Amino acid sequence: MVHCVLCGNSSVGKSTLLEQLIRRQPGLAEPTIGVAFMQYRTEAGQLEIWDTAGQEQYQPMLPLYFRRAAAVVVVFDLTCPHSFAAVPRWVAQARQHAPDGVCIALVGTKCDLPPVVPESEARHLVARLELGGYWATSGLTGQGVEAPFDFAMAHARPVERAGMMLAGFHEEAEVPAVHRCCFS
Repeated sequence: MVHCVLCGNSSVGKSTLLEQLIRRQPGLAEPTIGVAFMQYRTEAGQLEIWDTAGQEQYQPMLPLYFRRAAAVVVVFDLTCPHSFAAVPRWVAQARQHAPDGVCIALVGTKCDLPPVVPESEARHLVARLELGGYWATSGLTGQGVEAPFDFAMAHARPVERAGMMLAGFHEEAEVPAVHRCCFS
């Protein structure tokens, strides 16, 4: 199982991308509040995908998810240059908090609409930031939605599962009774 974090500005289409990937349902997803979790299974394996909210008030939570990530998918909206300009900030945050060697992919969403961000700029940014690759996708039509996640599964190194488990936010080791609150 590979832990993958999906991040990017608010309203770029992260949740819609996942709805199309997992449920094969086009359309608009509701905005994510905090973090949503989905699993993507293929013959090659399974990704645990943590869909993070892009709103600023949820940013302090991101290091918790990045630190267990074997893969990060940074998402921007091809019709919104502001979201593309924020990509280096998302990549820097992932590299600061994720394990060394984390696989980072760049995804442009809404390729079914006329793009404002040219593909050449996206590919140049991938080369400059030394990312794993770039994919243009559409959560509406389903175009290209599997490729970045298949890439992440193929190129990510699974992170050791000892210690803090993000699914339940608990320590696997016993906590001494003296350090427990409200227990006798």
